[in-house]
Amino acid sequence: MLKIYLTLMSNLLLIMVNISILPHFYKIINQIFSSKSFLEYLYITTLSICALYTFFLRTLIFTVYSSYIIYQNRPKINTYLHILMYFLLILSPFFQGIIFVYSTVFGGNMKKYFRSDLACEASCALDEIEGTEHSQKKERLCTVEGLLIKSEEAAKTLGRAMGTYVTLFTGPLWLFDDCEISELSVSLARELRSMLLHSCGVKSITKDFSLLVIGLGNASITADAIGPLTADRIIATRHIKELDPSLFREIRTCCISALVPGVLGKTGIESAETVKAAVKIIKPDALIVIDALAAGSIDRLATTIQLSNTGINPGAGIGNLRNELSYATLGAPVISIGVPTVVDSSTLIYDAFIRSGAENNISKEMTEYLERSAGYYVTPKETDAISERVARLISEAISNALVI
Repeated sequence: MLKIYLTLMSNLLLIMVNISILPHFYKIINQIFSSKSFLEYLYITTLSICALYTFFLRTLIFTVYSSYIIYQNRPKINTYLHILMYFLLILSPFFQGIIFVYSTVFGGNMKKYFRSDLACEASCALDEIEGTEHSQKKERLCTVEGLLIKSEEAAKTLGRAMGTYVTLFTGPLWLFDDCEISELSVSLARELRSMLLHSCGVKSITKDFSLLVIGLGNASITADAIGPLTADRIIATRHIKELDPSLFREIRTCCISALVPGVLGKTGIESAETVKAAVKIIKPDALIVIDALAAGSIDRLATTIQLSNTGINPGAGIGNLRNELSYATLGAPVISIGVPTVVDSSTLIYDAFIRSGAENNISKEMTEYLERSAGYYVTPKETDAISERVARLISEAISNALVI
């Protein structure tokens, strides 16, 4: 009786373990009926056989085998069953591996719909990635997180260039009053100055230090106007240095220039080409590039500020990749400042699947819908207030960071 009891309990436990395969099995069956090509049908049918084995056949064979062991004394049959069981047990991980690969790759991988310019969204476990350093500190109005990517392997894993990324998590910026904006600009200025000095290899900002501020984006589109609005607020001093040196000596700042290169659709000139021409004439010691970014979650919209010393790829977050602005292309350190103002509609759906834990359970119809909906972007209804407040915040931070 004890053997019978143990056998029944073992098989019950085995059935409970195999229940975990049911969602994958249901998904594969669903894909069989929606297959449009013979090869796809053949491939998915093979996977269904693997799933059928892992769920039903293995349990059945274990039950039959246990019954022979308990009720019959036939060594020859038991020997054959032993050999068969060992063979099937060896194949089990292989079949389950095929199902796992299918669930994460074939027809169910939604990661291609995720678009974001933020380094903090590149990975869910930055601390665990070898070749990175992660830091965090809390201030009254924000939390500052730093990410240093030190190796090419880590850069490839995160999909980001090697360098330093600093992210300020602030909360809804459009709800900040004037005093809070000024206080937050001091925190942003502190991080910006530190990154600027480190990237340029200098200990302090002097009168001879030359900086070029670039405001990227389309001023006619509210969600993309952060760069131009910020550049308009920058107090340029380069002309003062040339026209009135005595007055320039009394100003507690360095030599500053500002440029809004516009967009290709309006000017017919790539932003990178305009910036390169300006760099060739001005010969700045560093550049600060401001641009609106794309986020991977609605929680990041106008609540996050990112600084980086790796340069910037205009339009990367919305799939409109232009020539990059970086030390490699301009010959001077490039500090980028960005605030996410838009999120892709497909990314919104991807984010919802992630939050619900169903990222691998996507039907073919949903995949086709995501393909059609890609390219539509969502922005908060307060986007006009966001652009104005963010432009003021960043311009004040730049002014504070360059005080001598």
